[in-house]
Amino acid sequence: MRITPTNNRRLRDNINVAIAQETNATQAVQYFRKQLEVEFGMPVVFEPLQSNSVAGGTVRPYWDQRTDVRQHSISLNPCEKWARPHKLAHELMHISLECEAHAAGKRMTCGMSPQTPARLLTLCDHPPKPDDAQLINKIASCAKNTTVDMVVEARLQRELPAIAAAQFAGLHLFDSVSRSSLQGWQVSPILRQALEALVAVRSLFVDTCFPDPSHVNFDRFRGTPAGDLAEKLFAEFKTRFDRGMQPGEHYELMNRHAEIIGLPDLHSWSPEPAFRLPQPAPSLSAVLNDLGIA
Repeated sequence: MRITPTNNRRLRDNINVAIAQETNATQAVQYFRKQLEVEFGMPVVFEPLQSNSVAGGTVRPYWDQRTDVRQHSISLNPCEKWARPHKLAHELMHISLECEAHAAGKRMTCGMSPQTPARLLTLCDHPPKPDDAQLINKIASCAKNTTVDMVVEARLQRELPAIAAAQFAGLHLFDSVSRSSLQGWQVSPILRQALEALVAVRSLFVDTCFPDPSHVNFDRFRGTPAGDLAEKLFAEFKTRFDRGMQPGEHYELMNRHAEIIGLPDLHSWSPEPAFRLPQPAPSLSAVLNDLGIA
């Protein structure tokens, strides 16, 4: 993420603070990483990404690794040095959520069943619009990321104050450049409204938890059907978070958010990892032993 000049004074001030505090913030994030490694008994490895992206990066917990290497992996996109502690902390908190759920015996893998798109299309116009199927996939990804990212960022605000300035600036900049546009898409109203509600709740979250009086991101949604849904999404999140979310409860929140936007059972769940590791072929002696020949 490259920073362009901004006329927002509070945003500029936070960027300057983040620059000044980058060393301390980096140390705090590394300590957070070590805490996770000690508490859950597995290393966290940072791997660079080659492509640029608005998003901070990607994370793959050990259970979803494609190889039998016992580690959690984080790939971070290139970004400004001052922004890096927040980006790393964000991905580490994703790891923390999954480790906590795993330790409690509640970790699940989220996906979309082959039957889901066809079922959701029955909620759309008849016949469905040309881009409805494609938008369903887009919404599924956006719904998962939006819901869990709210939990992640709220946890970081509470538990890692050393990155506060970078977090404030990063979230406001991300919200200003990542607004999904469906201009030119031919989609059913229920899907368009669902995606707009997800974009709107992200803005409402930033405005509420990281307020900037000089710029209100949610204003453009206020009083619209998507804005009304966003307020319900945020209220559900806030109620759960304020009372203290239990390990694995972010999965329940994802399901509830899908219901609120009118797409129940959008997410499919499995206790199995996303990528099953190949099992080694049995040795000849083991096969003979199973047959009672050895």
